[in-house]
Amino acid sequence: MIDRSFSKLEAMLQGAFLDGYQLRVEDLKRGRTDRERYFNLFLQREGLKSLSPVLQGLYSEGSASIKPWLEFRYSPCLDFPDEICVDLEKQEFGAILISGLRLLVGAGGSLMIIYGGEVHPLLVDSEKCLKRGFPPAATPLGFLLWKSGCRWFKDWYFSEGWREGAMKLQASYPLNDSILKRGESRLTNELLRFVMNVGQPDGASLEGEAMARAKHILASRAP
Repeated sequence: MIDRSFSKLEAMLQGAFLDGYQLRVEDLKRGRTDRERYFNLFLQREGLKSLSPVLQGLYSEGSASIKPWLEFRYSPCLDFPDEICVDLEKQEFGAILISGLRLLVGAGGSLMIIYGGEVHPLLVDSEKCLKRGFPPAATPLGFLLWKSGCRWFKDWYFSEGWREGAMKLQASYPLNDSILKRGESRLTNELLRFVMNVGQPDGASLEGEAMARAKHILASRAP
């Protein structure tokens, strides 16, 4: 039997270059079903591999009724053997990585980014925003997902059962133009309500930065 999940992960990620880093897929193992694979994604530069993974993921190739999805934990700060610590978000690497992962799940597929307990501002601020009820797309993580093409969001802060696991922000890519239009319409309404309710916050505050993201998205929808 061909291990399709293994081969697709290898084909899409192994050895690929993103923003000057080469991707290394390691520690592949079977998930809960034959269609799922756990894996770690490391970055390599100038022959040196990061000491820890930039991404710890669980990938599902989907089925006849379920589109592919990827659940993962993103670590923006990495140490390398030459004692150099790199904050990838200073290079806006998260947006580049997520755009690359879009190819793995395809149209209709979903990305789920785990959050909670991290120390990097990208994840800390996202958690604060989500817990305060801000629209997911107006959070730092959600904004990265929106820029990659996601138009439907769900915050798994309160698990609805025993299998959802950690807190995560889920976002999905439209399967077709009809779904895209519905998603954008729903997102526009949600962001407009947020902008009207927040008022005029300090630009450097959590609310102010979320407001700026919301206005950016709304401006992109203007005719």
